[in-house]
Amino acid sequence: MLYKKIEVSETKAIDTEQGMVEAFTNTMGILDKDGDVIDPVAFNGSIAKNLPIPVLAGHDQQTIVGKVLTARPV
Repeated sequence: MLYKKIEVSETKAIDTEQGMVEAFTNTMGILDKDGDVIDPVAFNGSIAKNLPIPVLAGHDQQTIVGKVLTARPV
């Protein structure tokens, strides 16, 4: 059986002319629908090292729809 996480985040337009948005993209430290809990500091190091991070449509590496310019855990 294939499981797929689906989460709709709230977004806020920051600059509609440039297509920039602000969004929460992951829930950390909370049991998700698959029974997983991601440690709230799990990505702290990799986020800083990998900016800008590509934004993919449906996790498809061939379909980049944007990029994360800044990110931080909240």
